[in-house]
Amino acid sequence: MVLRQKVLSTFSFKMRSIFRKKILSAILFAFAVIAFMEIWARIDDFIRYDAPLLANYSQESMLVLEDSIGIRGKPNGRFEKWRLNNLGFRGANITQEKLPQVLRIVTLGASETFGIYESQDMEWPRQLEASLAKNFPDKKIEVVNVSFPGLGMESIRHYYETHVRPIDPDFVLLYSNFLAYLEKPKPAFTVSSFSTRKAPK
Repeated sequence: MVLRQKVLSTFSFKMRSIFRKKILSAILFAFAVIAFMEIWARIDDFIRYDAPLLANYSQESMLVLEDSIGIRGKPNGRFEKWRLNNLGFRGANITQEKLPQVLRIVTLGASETFGIYESQDMEWPRQLEASLAKNFPDKKIEVVNVSFPGLGMESIRHYYETHVRPIDPDFVLLYSNFLAYLEKPKPAFTVSSFSTRKAPK
């Protein structure tokens, strides 16, 4: 009887030991698969989009900048197909001070104008600039896409005053999804934070 109990006890111990080893092996295997997938994803992003291998690579970290005057596009930011210029706007680099004889048009809106679904240079502000250049070859016309995904009607004025007005636009084309007009206003900024200057003509 005693011998039988010892045999059963030894067998039970060995089975528990084997079971623990299998569980540990399964956990290590799962970690190895996850690590391999993460490494492969980073290598793929590096090859396709020139993404950093070690830094956090996400839309928020690569394209969004939040500072003392609010949220805006990160200067020279890039994420997958999206590229921002030296001032944090989508498109080619520009000088903050408008060059002589240049007619500067800015397009202001959210995802639809930013061109979140369009490939590079196929968003409608770029197509507008190409059309104007074709029809008015003797004019220097610059279309600056200052739009930003998620920019709502309640925050457009603040965004314009802090980030758009300094580049001195001649015309502002405002396009926002019509649903934005139907939403109940939720001001993101107080009226006192707005400038009382008139918009440029």
